[in-house]
Amino acid sequence: VETCSETKKNLNIYRCQNPHLYHAYEKQKTVVEKKVKLVSHTTPVERNLWHGTAESIFECILAEGFDISYYATKGSNRFGRGVYFSLDAQYAVSQALAHECDDDDVEKRRCLLLCRVLVGLHTQGSEQMIEAPPVNPSASQVERY
Repeated sequence: VETCSETKKNLNIYRCQNPHLYHAYEKQKTVVEKKVKLVSHTTPVERNLWHGTAESIFECILAEGFDISYYATKGSNRFGRGVYFSLDAQYAVSQALAHECDDDDVEKRRCLLLCRVLVGLHTQGSEQMIEAPPVNPSASQVERY
């Protein structure tokens, strides 16, 4: 495993999975696959993406999954309120280093996570965006990206 910078040191590598969250993920993946197939047969439903965060937030992610409330006041909301992932591990590390640590996080450890992410249909976000826009604004039933 290479590090992203000569000044950083890998301490540990783990494979972590919450069985309850994984089961919910697999169910949601089936739903997303059906929705995407209605629109496009070439759009990937799932991608492996990087996420960088403080160790204290990682523990919450592992227990409860990704929740935007962990990030509501932290970091950038450049593309709207949400949890951000990257194709580039080095970029994810830079975002992890940008997170402030809790006072009790003396060693200020960061975590770099390689995550299976349901991407499905997507749209361009903006700083003002609080929720995803509707896929088809003129439809009677509102379905969001």
